[in-house]
Parts: sequence; C-alpha cells; structure tokens
Amino acid sequence: MDFSINETARISFLDTLKCLFRSDSKDRALVYISPDLGGSDFIRVVSPYIKNPLLSEAAIYSIKDLFIDDFINARRISNAFYRSHNVTFLVSRNKISLSSVHELRRLQEKYSCSIIVDLDDDLFSMDDSHPQYEEYLPELDKLKELLSFSNLLVASTPEVVQGVERVGVNIKSCVLPNCLDDRIWVWGRRLSQSDDGPLRVLYSGTETHDADLTMLAEYMPSIEKSVYEASGRSIEVHVVGGTLLDLPGLIIHKVPPELRRYDLYVEWLCSLGTFDFAIAPLCLENKMNHAKSNLKFLEYSALGLPCIYTNIEPYSRTVTHGLDGYLVDLNTEAGWIESFCSLSSDRRLREKMGKAAEKKLKNSYLLSDHFEDWASLIK
Repeated sequence: MDFSINETARISFLDTLKCLFRSDSKDRALVYISPDLGGSDFIRVVSPYIKNPLLSEAAIYSIKDLFIDDFINARRISNAFYRSHNVTFLVSRNKISLSSVHELRRLQEKYSCSIIVDLDDDLFSMDDSHPQYEEYLPELDKLKELLSFSNLLVASTPEVVQGVERVGVNIKSCVLPNCLDDRIWVWGRRLSQSDDGPLRVLYSGTETHDADLTMLAEYMPSIEKSVYEASGRSIEVHVVGGTLLDLPGLIIHKVPPELRRYDLYVEWLCSLGTFDFAIAPLCLENKMNHAKSNLKFLEYSALGLPCIYTNIEPYSRTVTHGLDGYLVDLNTEAGWIESFCSLSSDRRLREKMGKAAEKKLKNSYLLSDHFEDWASLIK
C-alpha cells in the first residue's frame, strides 16, 4: 500500500464542479493541514484518517497552509468548495501557522466548518528540562487559541485532555489511544534464539528522551555486572532513532533521512536483526512522561520482544507485570537489575513473555479493528 501523501496545490472551483457532476459526488471533505504533510504524525493522522478505508468516499486533501506563499489574499480553497462540502479541518498539535489559525476561525464562522485538533502530548506540562522547551514556549499561546474555538480535541491519553483542561481551555474531547497499523508491520519474530554471545537489548527513542536514557545509563555498570553473574553474558544496548548523548557502551543506529516516514522506518527497523528484549525507561519527574502513550509496548510487541518498562501511566494500564512485560516501580536500581537479570538468564521466559505481549497487541491494539472510531469523527 502506498502511504505517501502529496500536497494539494489548490482546491479550485473546477475541482468543486467535478465533484458535483460525478454520480458518486462526495459531500464530506477532510482537509489535513500540516507543514510536513504527516511526516511526524503518521500514527495519529496518516494511518487512521488519510489512509482509512472507511473514509474512501470522502474527499481528502493535504495542504501545508491555508494560504499560498503566505499571501493572505491567495487562499488555497475556493469558496465554492465550502458551499458544496461538509468540510472538516484536521490539525496536529501546534503544526499550523498563526495566520491559518485566524483563517480557520473565519471559515468556521462563515461556513460552519468543523475543526479537529489531534494532540498526543501534554505540551502544557513542558518545562525547561525538556530539550525543545524554548522552541515550544511561544507555540503554546497559539495552540490555546486554536483549541479555544475548535470543535473537538482528539487525544491519545486521558492525561493529555487533563493538561488542556488545566490551562482553562473548554473543548469537547475524546480519547483515541494509539493503534498499530497492521498493514505496515510484517508479523515475524525478531526475538533472538541464541543462548550465547552478547545479549542484544533494544532501546527505541529520539533525543527528546535523552533524560530517560541517562537515568538508566547510571545503572548500567551495576546491571551489566549482575547480568554477567546471572547469565555469563555481556549486554549490547542498541539505541534506534537518535540521541545527543555520548554514553559508553551504546550502539547507535541512526535512521537514514530517506527512511524517516514511518512505514519505511518500520521496514528498516525490522532489518536490524534480532534482539533478546527491549527497554522503555521514563523519568517519573517529567510531567509529560505521565501523559505519554503506550506506543513502545505496541512496537516492541509487534517485534515479539518482551520489554522492561518504568511503572508509569503509559505502561501500567497496558502491561501485566510478569506476564507480557516487567514494570519497574519508582525506577529503582534494584528493580531494573532484577528485571534485566530475569530476562537475561531465561530464554524460555523471554519467548513466553514476548508471545503474550504480541497476543495482547493483536487482541486490542490493531488499527484494522478501530478504523470506525476514527472515521466516525468526520461528519
């Protein structure tokens, strides 16, 4: 399946006429506004909306801005289109220009267009410990203004909704948890069957999670020593994604720029070989971490990998400790050591736990079972 998205240069009067005179005229329209056309919003927007088979009868367009070359008098969408369609605008996070925010308010008032904002992070809890704090700080007022008149907030977790409520924004909201697009992931076990050589441990994350990785890195000398005593094997931690850290012992796999689109990234990730288990540490002191989704559980489970997680909301409501993963209470060093040693010294346990995680994923978190949840939001 082709998951690429092409930018719509302009929705003209002629486009509107073509829709009106076709026998299968489409009266619903979804217009996705994004400066990167979904490059970083694949899971929340591209898979569940743009490539949703239940929306195949709707007119779907992707634009980078409501204006052409930022000229206010050069609008991308003709007035006739609004008259002939029930238009729903979709915006991800704060990824929209301020001029387009003001234009959306005008279009809503004039044509009763619907506006959906998808939010997958509690951005209003960000503090100066976050590496993107300075970048996001001026964006928050714009996001509050957008949310103040939008029709619906679609959030990945209840905590994201609570973050919006804390800053005094009153908006109708619904929680649609992340799902794994089973059209992209090729099922096949990536769990190592080897009983010798270094244990390959997978860590997937971007540089925005360097504080989480640093927290665990402080424990690694003790973990490595304990694992060797328990299993006679050393540890290789493979960091997939990106990091600004220069920590000893990490094997960094940087994603090639041409493979950053999520479906291409998944194929590349699966080509990196097998792993013994995965890790997902999150700092408890970071307020944003408490609003994160369980995406790492979905991805690691698709690989058939058991994982050690911090016991925090994203994972505590998904993982059953000891059955389909381990939850480390309070990020204690002893807790991480115990979980590492348990998985390192027992391949059968790794296999059993990985299969249980994959089963939970297939039973509850596949996008193909939830297309209706997303499609029903487009009126």
